[in-house]
Amino acid sequence: MATYLVNGVEIVFPLDPGVRERYVDLRPRQWSGPEAIFFKTGQPLGSPWRTALRGQGSGPDDPAPESQRVDASAVVYDDSPGFPATGHLGHTWVHCVQNFTGWVEGRPRAGGGVRRLTEVVAWHSVISVIDPEITRERAPNYQEFGLTRSGTGWSPTEAPTL
Repeated sequence: MATYLVNGVEIVFPLDPGVRERYVDLRPRQWSGPEAIFFKTGQPLGSPWRTALRGQGSGPDDPAPESQRVDASAVVYDDSPGFPATGHLGHTWVHCVQNFTGWVEGRPRAGGGVRRLTEVVAWHSVISVIDPEITRERAPNYQEFGLTRSGTGWSPTEAPTL
C-alpha cells in the first residue's frame, strides 16, 4: 500500500435560506486544475529543482460521498490532496502544488435540469516536505516545511525560490 503525503482541507458552501425547499439532490462538485510536483536530489538549499509532474489537472474530481455533508445551512466536504511518497526515494525536497475549483449543484423540485447553486470557489493545496538525511538506502523520512499550506484562490505551479 502506498503512503500518501496529504493536506487535509474542509470546504464549506453556505446555502441561501430556502434552497433546500426549492432544490433536491444537492451535491458538491470539484474540478482538478493546474498542478505540479518538483523535487531536489542533493542538498535541499543548494541543488536545482527538477520537475516530476506538470499538467493542467485531471478534470472532474468530485468529493467522495463519505466526505460530504449537507444540512439546512451548508454543503460541506473534506478533501485530502497530496501525492504518493513512493517514487521519491532519494529526493531530499518535494514540493507539490495542486489547484481546484468547487461548487454546489442541485435539481429543482419543480423539474428541470441540474443547476449550479453557489459561486465557483478556487482553492489550492501546497505540500512541501524535506528529508534532512540524504540517502538512497532507506525510505524517505519527510518533515513538513514552512511552505505547506492550503487556502482560497489558485497558487502558482512554480518551484519555490529560496
